[in-house]
Amino acid sequence: RLGPELVAVLPGDAHRLTEASSLPAIDPADARFRLFNSVTTLLARLAAISPVVVVIDDLHWADRASMALVEFLAGHLDTTPVLLMVTARVEYALRDDPHEDDPLGRALAVLGRTNGALWTRLGGLSADDSRALLTDILGDDADAPLARDLHRRTAGNPLFLAESARQMLATEGGMTTARDVLPPTVTELIGRRFAGLSSAETELLTLGAIAGRDFSAQLLQVAGGVPLDTALDVLDSAERAGLIRGEPTSGTFGFTHPLIRDVLTADLPTTRRARLHRRVGEAIQSQHATDLDPVLGELAFHFSQAASTGSAAQALDYATRAAGRAAQLHSFEDAIHNYDLALTIVSDRVQRCELQLALGEVLNHAGDLERAAAMFADAASSARALLVDGADPGAARRLGRAALGMTMITVAMDQGSSRLTLIDDALGALGDDEAVAALLAELRRRVETTLMPGVRADQRIEALYRSSAPWP
Repeated sequence: RLGPELVAVLPGDAHRLTEASSLPAIDPADARFRLFNSVTTLLARLAAISPVVVVIDDLHWADRASMALVEFLAGHLDTTPVLLMVTARVEYALRDDPHEDDPLGRALAVLGRTNGALWTRLGGLSADDSRALLTDILGDDADAPLARDLHRRTAGNPLFLAESARQMLATEGGMTTARDVLPPTVTELIGRRFAGLSSAETELLTLGAIAGRDFSAQLLQVAGGVPLDTALDVLDSAERAGLIRGEPTSGTFGFTHPLIRDVLTADLPTTRRARLHRRVGEAIQSQHATDLDPVLGELAFHFSQAASTGSAAQALDYATRAAGRAAQLHSFEDAIHNYDLALTIVSDRVQRCELQLALGEVLNHAGDLERAAAMFADAASSARALLVDGADPGAARRLGRAALGMTMITVAMDQGSSRLTLIDDALGALGDDEAVAALLAELRRRVETTLMPGVRADQRIEALYRSSAPWP
């Protein structure tokens, strides 16, 4: 038989299991104790017959009374054959000592002190497991690039992966259209974490999302135009809500999940997004005014995103400087990225030709010979157009540098005839530029007679090439 306290909260025909049909009028606190005790007694009696497993999923969504019941069960069932399995997102608990305003933190603390308690932290799915889950939903459409992209974006969270895949199936236009669209269920789940934050606090966190994967309180202070204490208070509230986590050694903060950033920025109007990028860029400028070199790439990105606010010239300058610095440090991937960025911004034709030449050389050093050859061909086209217009006194030399660059690439030998044509064009345009003209003539002879075996190993050619190709 069940006690009337338990029957009162059970659905259906539970009243048939009890001898009492109503509860006596007693103090609410006593009533809750009797309810909790009835649940405990029921589980203990069942466990006396056969071991019992009780699973409580997503404790972080439970109300305070349910969390209090979990605490009670943990304290009274530890000597019985009852396995109490609880899942919860611990980031939803407050970080400091549990107190009455943090029911989840208190419940987790009680569970942790229980005799025989075992904690297991579950991470996201691996890249392979993520692809297997996506294949179950999408079939053959779950190719490697898509799986890799969604795994990165969702951090392997099974729910987010599954919802993203279903969103793709349901969206008109298929995989490409829905790839970057946040599923409503995911947006709603993440949005719940913002419930306790004011609009001003959310605004400041949005600046953090715009800033990137990591940001500091000082950055929010400058970009948000608020006192440092205000920025720290907002970060404290966000950390308590499980939105961000701090890194004590670096003094920076990062979002606990990549999709939190997406939710914060997804609905920003284009002009507002651009203005926020500009504010972040200007804040980084201010913070690193004495030495911009380490943050040139960040500045290039933020000012390029803010180009509509009049910052295109700054973005071009920072992207070019970031690429040059990365190339000097042999970080060719970063150099390629920033030269590509600069080429999306530049409008001056001479600058464009210089950037194409510089990018061609970096691509060559990075081993991407096919794209390097294509970039040198683009540079040659730009230089030829400048020659025709007569607007650039250095156009002939730029054409020569493009010819040198293409000829030093040892891939795609069937293009030898086109290289000969380019070299001849450059020789005709260079005139009295004897050093480069002599080098081109030597390269032409090698291409014509031997299809360039050993050209890259020729130190004299390498030295002359470098003397003719200053970094922009």
